[in-house]
Amino acid sequence: MHLINQLSKILRRINKPVFILPVLIVFAYVITVKDCNKRGRLISNFSIADGIVKHFSTNSRSANGIDYTFEINGKLYTSSDAYPNINGQIGADFTGHHFPVAYQIGDTGNNTMLIAPANFKRFHIAFPDSLSWVIKYLDLE
Repeated sequence: MHLINQLSKILRRINKPVFILPVLIVFAYVITVKDCNKRGRLISNFSIADGIVKHFSTNSRSANGIDYTFEINGKLYTSSDAYPNINGQIGADFTGHHFPVAYQIGDTGNNTMLIAPANFKRFHIAFPDSLSWVIKYLDLE
């Protein structure tokens, strides 16, 4: 019983941030690995659909975002993506424009809209000349 009391006293003395920091690091690592796996599944087994930008939003605390829809076999899907490299002051100009959407075959919830040249490169797709107008909207630095 004396050992339990001593252990209890020691645990109470542990600085909470010292304990919480490793937990947060492990949590961040798990989320990162899960996100990488999801992205890897998408890149290895995808198809392309036509998507339409429905809304562009800017948020001072997080990345700029795009809400979009795309259709597969007559069914309409709605999704969103963060696009921090789109200039927030003029990003609303994307609303109503069509862009390709890469979606995972068998899991349409795993998708992304291809706007920037880097997005196309990730999927080993040439950036189309028809989208060259978007480059002036991107913060590529």
